[in-house]
Amino acid sequence: LGAARFEKPVLLINGDSHGFVLDRPLYEARGESGTPANANLWRLEVFGAPEIGAVEVSVDPADPTVFSFKALRP
Repeated sequence: LGAARFEKPVLLINGDSHGFVLDRPLYEARGESGTPANANLWRLEVFGAPEIGAVEVSVDPADPTVFSFKALRP
């Protein structure tokens, strides 16, 4: 993956009929537990029909997690 080679946090945003979900979607199976295949790739699913809303994303390169999120509903 390009995100793995980039070696910095990458945010993928998608949505249509979703609720607010923030996760790391790529995992490698390791026995009964999973470990992130690409720990720097984050997925943000945003609100969609019928519950339309917004998510405010802040970026702070000085913060180790880089991204912060605030769900905003009408």
